[in-house]
This record gives sequence, C-alpha cells and structure tokens, in this order.
Amino acid sequence: MRDLTAKRWLQPYGGTKGRHYTAGPRLARLKEEFAERVTPLRDPYRREVRRRS
Repeated sequence: MRDLTAKRWLQPYGGTKGRHYTAGPRLARLKEEFAERVTPLRDPYRREVRRRS
C-alpha cells in the first residue's frame, strides 16, 4: 500500500485504524481514459418506443 501511495496510484485518507484508500491521480486518469473508449451495452430486453408523427 505504501508503494502504491508513493507512486500516486492510491490516495490515503484518515489515520491508523480508520485509514482507507481511494483512486489516486494516476488511477483516476486511467479510469477516465478507459471510460472514454468503452461503448455502453444495449439492453436486449428494453422495448423501443415508437413515436407517432
């Protein structure tokens, strides 16, 4: 955990017993880049609503 924090992959919060980690700047950037490349899945059970003209 110490190495991941030092390399900015994780961001620590809190003290000894209450310490928890979230995505650091490097991991957050990686997640954003991945989200830009992924296309959402189409729900095969959703019915398309046809609008009347």
